[in-house]
Amino acid sequence: MDKVLELAKKLKALAAKGIGGEKTNADKMLKDLMKKHGIALDDIAKTEREYREFKYEPNQAHVLAQVAFSVVGAATEIKEVDPKHCIYYIKCTPAEFIEIQASFSFYWDAYEKSLKTFNHAFFVRNELYSKDAEPTDSALSDAEWDKIQGMMESIDKSTMHKQIESGKE
Repeated sequence: MDKVLELAKKLKALAAKGIGGEKTNADKMLKDLMKKHGIALDDIAKTEREYREFKYEPNQAHVLAQVAFSVVGAATEIKEVDPKHCIYYIKCTPAEFIEIQASFSFYWDAYEKSLKTFNHAFFVRNELYSKDAEPTDSALSDAEWDKIQGMMESIDKSTMHKQIESGKE
């Protein structure tokens, strides 16, 4: 079960059975956790799936959908009722809702980092940089360059055949 939901259950129990400051702190932490993840007390015990709203940026739809499939399964029901405003409705339990939100945030960041690495590797592999300028990527660490080098090895070098003469005689 999702760690956030388990934490919510433990905090709920402590808030009910705790003594003094322990009870007060558990209650406050539970309310903060519920607010952060958009869940209610009765959601903590729910197991039935219902449509829940997910907002995303236009270029994030494919990552959100993949995360939903990984959490809920291949039969995930997704409704894109408002593509203009980037809103999905995904059928999931409260626990799955929390897991999708947390996983999407994590994997979107990882996706963007990987995409940046791929872009560097693609540009270097295909020599798409100014040959007469000083390198500007000196801010990259050795580890980042190692990743780029490794990725470059798996990228096919693209060769464009010139269709127009350069005008030089």
